[in-house]
Amino acid sequence: SELFVSDFLSDYPLLRRGGLIFAAVFFCLGIAIIFSKKLSCWRGHAK
Repeated sequence: SELFVSDFLSDYPLLRRGGLIFAAVFFCLGIAIIFSKKLSCWRGHAK
């Protein structure tokens, strides 16, 4: 089990980078969805 823990810790920077990229993608997706909804609402009011 010690070997597994050391292997996991040596891979930590990669895991952290993957987590940051994952979070950034979901953050951008959320903002895109909010903006698209706001724009569609705004267009609806303009007509």
